[in-house]
Amino acid sequence: MKQLPQTTLVPELKACSSLQDVCGFLDKSRGARSHVWVCAAQYAMALAARSAVGATRDFDAALSVANSLSRAKSEIDIVCWHSQRVIAETEFILRAAQDFLDENTIPCNEWPFPQEICDEVERVVAQRAPGNHALR
Repeated sequence: MKQLPQTTLVPELKACSSLQDVCGFLDKSRGARSHVWVCAAQYAMALAARSAVGATRDFDAALSVANSLSRAKSEIDIVCWHSQRVIAETEFILRAAQDFLDENTIPCNEWPFPQEICDEVERVVAQRAPGNHALR
């Protein structure tokens, strides 16, 4: 698993290995600055994509990554009190994954593998990390 910039910007995220861990962190960090919430939301979306990648490569497996991201978006938005900055981030990441799936699908015979969708999500998350840092 490659390191994402969010774990450098918010070192506490290194201890989080699942969406539920990040949601717990977000719940405890209610007074944190908004960039902490944004980093955590981005990282949680990447973890949601990673957790949905299985061994199969059929279209349903590809959809499961998008479905996992959609569910994660809802959970993250709720735990962040529907913060506008967090909603914008989770929406952007979900839309990027959905667009990637749509643009790389030829109905009935070709679609991206789940790992490819996850890689696209991680690319977007790394690119959108706030601040100026070496991992960008």
